Amino acid sequence: MTFRKIDRKNKKSLFVNCYDIVTREFPDYFTYFFIGGRQIGKTYSMLKGFVENNDMFLYMRRTNTEEKAGLNAKGNPFKSINNDLGTNIYIKGSEDSGGVIYKEINEEDKQIIGYTGALSTFGNMRGVDYTDCDFIYIDEFINMKRIDYVKNDGQLLFDSISTVNRNRELFDKPSIKIVLTSNANTIDSDIIRTLYLDDIIYQMKEMCYNVYTDEERGIYLELMETPKKLKQKLVNTKLAKLTRGTRFYDMAFENNFTTDYFGDISKKVDYSVMYPVCAFEDIYFYKYKYKELMFASKRKAQCSTYTEQTKEAFKRDFGFMMMNYIETGKMLYRDYNTKLSVKHIWG
Repeated sequence: MTFRKIDRKNKKSLFVNCYDIVTREFPDYFTYFFIGGRQIGKTYSMLKGFVENNDMFLYMRRTNTEEKAGLNAKGNPFKSINNDLGTNIYIKGSEDSGGVIYKEINEEDKQIIGYTGALSTFGNMRGVDYTDCDFIYIDEFINMKRIDYVKNDGQLLFDSISTVNRNRELFDKPSIKIVLTSNANTIDSDIIRTLYLDDIIYQMKEMCYNVYTDEERGIYLELMETPKKLKQKLVNTKLAKLTRGTRFYDMAFENNFTTDYFGDISKKVDYSVMYPVCAFEDIYFYKYKYKELMFASKRKAQCSTYTEQTKEAFKRDFGFMMMNYIETGKMLYRDYNTKLSVKHIWG
């Protein structure tokens, strides 16, 4: 695992180029995460790269509603690319299955250049053959709402990869590449949590790194910096002026996770001043002996242990006490993954 700082603020180009990072700068990873501000070129650079390099790809959104929005002219994700390249790329699909991405060659001829799908309903597509695809690209993979109606995004992602990749590597063929892009809405994404990247992102923010790589797992993660020339333009737009000082501004223009609070993470811990109270799955709750504080950690201890099957009993026995500590800011956490895991006991 490697943390690093890569200067993208002072690049000559006005926009970021995620496709170039995936295929040229860091081509040896399996899964790529790009999290950055709005309007900096994440989606555009990926889709344009696919089109210009004739890559077959599966373009995915989180929900069926988001995917179907691309079927009409207003929601066509290739609209800007069509304007810039003089192409006519569009998506055709139905309400109950994924779409097909076409590039019009002339009035009588069109070429299939990719497919579309939704994470939430991709299980319906398990019999479809995607062996011609080189990439899975998931756009806006982080949920925008605090109440998220799509559950188990991480498992859905793994199932999608299995369906598309199939047995390629068993026959010594190159695997697909997975690319995920999003704004910095929240670290509390099921995909991020499932891959234990939530605390990695916390560490990156704390240490001011913008790139994390894991060679063993094949992960490349970048918290994208907005190029300086572009930011100068963006912060002077009417929307930026209207929202300056708000959470929206910090998320859209500063790439900050505005709904995530890091002040209750405690990396330096003395367990001798605590005693274990109870555990839920792999989360252990400790009570400070001399302070009115609780501490959540994955350090094992001898105590009453509850599981997903006995969750209701856990809530009955300890729920009121735990929620009191959480809501009054008296619950501390060993790392950010533990914090989100505690949150989702009740979520």
